[in-house]
Amino acid sequence: SLEHLLSSNIDANAAMLILGKYVATLHGLTENTIAEFEKGRAVFPNFTTYVHHYIEEWLPLLTKALHINNAELTEAREIIEKGLSYFTETSWPYVHADISQENLLGKLQNQTLLLTGLCDFENVQTGPPEYDLATIHDGIFLFYPHLEAPFLDGYTSLRPLPNQFQTRMRVVCL
Repeated sequence: SLEHLLSSNIDANAAMLILGKYVATLHGLTENTIAEFEKGRAVFPNFTTYVHHYIEEWLPLLTKALHINNAELTEAREIIEKGLSYFTETSWPYVHADISQENLLGKLQNQTLLLTGLCDFENVQTGPPEYDLATIHDGIFLFYPHLEAPFLDGYTSLRPLPNQFQTRMRVVCL
């Protein structure tokens, strides 16, 4: 996995460009519902319905979390509600939903990272493309911020980022 290969002295720019293109290609495959493909999970026609369902399901747990006060929960919900208007898709891309250093496979050749595979497809679902972009950010770019630009170059060479991307990312992350 990349967690054992990535370091500051490894050239991973080309690998991130290829990863961006791969993710953009995956996001080109769509369905008209949001589904998590686990037995017994509900299917949703749009992101607003999906979000409202899970907010209600998670609210009892969140209100018991001692490190989150009610004002913060209210603020987060207001940000989410306001941002939902930017999720207007009628079809939803397939997302891996767990692209991280641990789930990317590669090898080194002359101090250059070559991607050889992606594993752990148990979380594959349909949903906003920001699901993958957020997990890649948290799983790779937080540690190696210089790799975000080549990834985005690869991604946007095949598919544009959604309108209001930053707002949508914030909604998905909340």
